[in-house]
Amino acid sequence: MNTKQILKLVEDYSGKDLKTPSHGREVTDLRWVYFKLCRKYLKRASLTEIGKPVNRDHSTVIHGLTQFDLLKDMKFFENNIKIFDYCDLEIFLLTTKEETWMLEMRKKINELTTC
Repeated sequence: MNTKQILKLVEDYSGKDLKTPSHGREVTDLRWVYFKLCRKYLKRASLTEIGKPVNRDHSTVIHGLTQFDLLKDMKFFENNIKIFDYCDLEIFLLTTKEETWMLEMRKKINELTTC
């Protein structure tokens, strides 16, 4: 999983282009969703790396992460939380499949090398 894959997932589900220079509320909130997902699943990604695919710098990522946490319980932010939850589940399922596949391949390799 990488930033571009997470960005594509959020854009596909929301139907919005997060790379646009728009400062409109809807796109901005969705970028915050993208930032939060990247931070959750890409532990080694820097804030600069997270912001780069959406043409934002590290300080914008920090602000977005803070805003997401502040607004997550607000009624008007509810739709963004649904998008976050959907994408979160999709990423979890994708990464779990990858891990399962890797374990199966390691098992097969071990079987082949022990023969």
